[in-house]
Amino acid sequence: MGACAAAGGAGGGSSELQAHTLTRHNNILLEFSREFARTRGAVTTNLERAQLLGVFGKAGSSTRDGAGGGSSAGAEVLSETARLLNERNSIHSALSQADDVIKQAYATSSSLAQQRSLLGGTFSKVTLLGNRIPGLNTLLSAIRRKRSRDTLILASVVAACTLFILVYWLNK
Repeated sequence: MGACAAAGGAGGGSSELQAHTLTRHNNILLEFSREFARTRGAVTTNLERAQLLGVFGKAGSSTRDGAGGGSSAGAEVLSETARLLNERNSIHSALSQADDVIKQAYATSSSLAQQRSLLGGTFSKVTLLGNRIPGLNTLLSAIRRKRSRDTLILASVVAACTLFILVYWLNK
């Protein structure tokens, strides 16, 4: 800026006009430089976001196209992007597997609900049949008593065996 002002010479009005024009052009240059830096940052951010989100195709194909000329910084960006894309793919496959498990759980839940309604209908039919035939009700009661007696005997045998094992370990 000083070189241009000095080149203006002795003409006072001309030199002031040139200084003003030079200042104006400098301001315009600074404004355009700032806008260029801001736009370049936005484009870089959008490009990185697009690469990470897989806009350019399958994972890995877009990172090789946008790398910077084989320099070590470009290789680091490439490896970082590739690592992030691999992580994205891993997360996507994990979410797909979780969706499959949830679908299986819903299918199992509906199957169990169907079985419950089927067994509930069977229980009501057996109860109705027991009320219609009095002898069948006493037979079902006898079966229930025998089953509870068998459960009691089995529980006492297990308790006795456990007691004998404890006594054996304590005396050892």
